[in-house]
Amino acid sequence: MFYVNLPLGLLALAFLWFKMPRLQSGLKAKVDWLGAFLILVFAVPLLLALTWGADGNYAWTSPTVRGSSDSAL
Repeated sequence: MFYVNLPLGLLALAFLWFKMPRLQSGLKAKVDWLGAFLILVFAVPLLLALTWGADGNYAWTSPTVRGSSDSAL
């Protein structure tokens, strides 16, 4: 499936490179590093828990998936 989409993606990149007009606003782009870091900090554990629970590696109620260190919950 990847090799089917590869030529289409290259064609789309070529179109963007040659046909899209350049933006001449003069504004400098700013990166919100704190926001990017916070998204990373909160999204990665959520995705890990959902993946581990769905794959059957851990039970949905296991401390690893819940993120708690107390196994008595």
